[in-house]
Amino acid sequence: MQLLEERLSVNKEKYQAGSVQVGKKVETRTENVNVALSREEVVIEHHPVSGARPVEGNVTLGTATDTIRVDLEAERAKVGKQAFVMEEIEVGKRTETETKTFSDTVGREVLDVTRTGETEVTGDTTKKPKS
Repeated sequence: MQLLEERLSVNKEKYQAGSVQVGKKVETRTENVNVALSREEVVIEHHPVSGARPVEGNVTLGTATDTIRVDLEAERAKVGKQAFVMEEIEVGKRTETETKTFSDTVGREVLDVTRTGETEVTGDTTKKPKS
């Protein structure tokens, strides 16, 4: 005869609990940049002559075509964009282990000895003789 006892037996299985998608998106914002730009201007100054003096030679008004050309320079802003690496992302997985307790009712076979009359049993018995 065998006496049997139940014990909890645990088997583990892996399943896909979910997933995570990691991507990137572009967020835009307006950024203002102040730039000081310079430009040249022509300055014409009139100076009165103290004590008028005669011009030498034959001069006819309006016939002289003395022209002075002054080239002016100015700066203009050339705004461009350049990308910079600000952060690097690393995606990986790690395994965390936690202990959980599971409970269930288990049974056990025990010896059942029933005595009648003046019988004597040696060893471990679970029931007393009935009178």
